[in-house]
Amino acid sequence: MNNNNTNSDILIQYLDNELSLEEKTNLENQLKHDFVMQHELENLTLAKSAIKTYGLKKHVAFIHTEMMNEMVVEKASSIQQSMVRRMVKISMKVAAAVFIVMLGLGVYQYSTITPDKVFASNYKPYTLSVNRGAIETNVMEKLFQEKNYIAVISQFETLKEASLKENFLAGVAYMETKNYKNAITVLNNVLSKNAFDKTSILNDDAEYFLALSYLKNNGIKLATPIFEMINKNTNHLYNDKVSNAFIRNLKILDWKY
Repeated sequence: MNNNNTNSDILIQYLDNELSLEEKTNLENQLKHDFVMQHELENLTLAKSAIKTYGLKKHVAFIHTEMMNEMVVEKASSIQQSMVRRMVKISMKVAAAVFIVMLGLGVYQYSTITPDKVFASNYKPYTLSVNRGAIETNVMEKLFQEKNYIAVISQFETLKEASLKENFLAGVAYMETKNYKNAITVLNNVLSKNAFDKTSILNDDAEYFLALSYLKNNGIKLATPIFEMINKNTNHLYNDKVSNAFIRNLKILDWKY
């Protein structure tokens, strides 16, 4: 379910201090874990700041007053024609005001956005589900559950033939230890093996963490198509983590770098 409109409403109320103490506390707790919502709040905060800075509200209010005054003094014989001219003129003024605000917001975003910030706004560690019916836990899985990523990599590098799941866990472990180059290689191996075997085991997970690894390895042009695919595919496991705002920020990064 798409809750973007609901999120926007409550976030705007939050920025305007219109929420009760309980509502504010609940929202702040939700924001700690909802990275998409965090990103939307950041964009709304920037938009509010830009509007405040450039005085768009006052400018539009002034234009509206000007329009009403001019309409009152128009002669009856020419009011229809004059109104059309005035509406065109006023529309151009409003458009110019909006453009100024958006330009200011765009310049601010362009100057402050970095791959690290975009990564942090979207990243959530991979959690390995535990199969409680299993008699024996794979060594790599146990190490991964303990977040001992260095040991995961050491174990992986001793294997003569790693399973697809072991490749995936190693790929995420490489990413967690900031070895993005190896993470990219291993995660691509997962996708290649799935394509060759015509399977989709951990495919969505591999795509998402591969895109994140590209992003951290200055491969924005390689990360963007994967994120765009995830954003458009509502059935993708990570669709809810890749918002339209996130895609726009990737575009800004692409222009900047």
